[in-house]
Amino acid sequence: MAWDELAVAAIIIQRIKMFEGFELAGTGGVSAIEEMRVQSRDNEEHGLLEYLRSTRHYRATDPRDRVYALLGVVHPEDAAAMRPDYSIDPKELYKRVALYLIEDRKSLDVLGYVGFRGTLHGLPSWIPDWSAVVPEEYMALADVSHGAYWLDQHKHPPVIDEIGYNSLVLEGKRIDAVMITGKEMGTSPIGHDNSEASLSVYKDWESLALSLDCYPANPDGDDVINAYWKTLIAGATENNEEVDADYGRHFINWYAKFGAGLLDTSGVPRIDSEVTNEEGVLIYGGCVFDATVGRRLALTNKGFLGLFPAGSKDGDVIVLLSGAKFPSVVRLLSDGHLLLGECYVHGAWPDELMDDKSLRRERFQFK
Repeated sequence: MAWDELAVAAIIIQRIKMFEGFELAGTGGVSAIEEMRVQSRDNEEHGLLEYLRSTRHYRATDPRDRVYALLGVVHPEDAAAMRPDYSIDPKELYKRVALYLIEDRKSLDVLGYVGFRGTLHGLPSWIPDWSAVVPEEYMALADVSHGAYWLDQHKHPPVIDEIGYNSLVLEGKRIDAVMITGKEMGTSPIGHDNSEASLSVYKDWESLALSLDCYPANPDGDDVINAYWKTLIAGATENNEEVDADYGRHFINWYAKFGAGLLDTSGVPRIDSEVTNEEGVLIYGGCVFDATVGRRLALTNKGFLGLFPAGSKDGDVIVLLSGAKFPSVVRLLSDGHLLLGECYVHGAWPDELMDDKSLRRERFQFK
């Protein structure tokens, strides 16, 4: 079968519902590759990091092809900087990619993709392992949150004190620490059923929320219950807009079907809406699924709730790095720091924290 015919078939299968319920392995990958080809043909140039992100759940026999296979469709500057060289090993290549994206592109966005490890051993914690096959259900925080919760990267650009193949030294502020971590949300469709696994996770998370007597002062004025339901969706709608009272109603209907029953939802705002209760359940449940898969709910020392990388542990430090969209979870070592990944802390606004003179700027040496 010719590629064009295969691509059309894959796209049709993805768009219609007649095959719902059957495993159609590979159709998503084929349609995604075709989309890249079309974008390239139409001169819609995208950066290397964007394509690395969108292909994270695909496999490659040679780990180097996770990068090299994309060079025909990425922005010409990125392609020129990453010419194929199969004489170097994958670890060396991934280090070069990280160094290029940080130094040449003047961006720390690549740090948002650490935390998953594949077949390569010995990579520094701040360099993403692109050989890791990330579950298709896992979404980066930038894809499920509203821009109001991001650090203004123009106002607070990266401050890179040192960068090399094995070490990265950045400036930032220690804003909080993880006090208690909840259970990890798996990649099965938890939140869309009433399974024992689903109830176990939500019971654990609701108990964590109820351990708070009140919620810290925050610009939204949220109490504990409202902070909880907003945290589960990283503070954003299905269109990545800031949540409004509509979503309070969606949460109440969703909670009646999937919650563990520990919360009093009487204080959650609810308004009339053209969206039916059933539609609201699906909308809110979809947002929960996108934001929580592969993460843990956790409670911080300062009393905030947030979504944290699966590898987070009690005692890990929450750091706001200058130039990074989201706070990062960091583990202290005797000779430096491990970078575990980005997190969403509800009510902790990055710009306000970076402007807070009471928080001291520090240097973080990532190994």
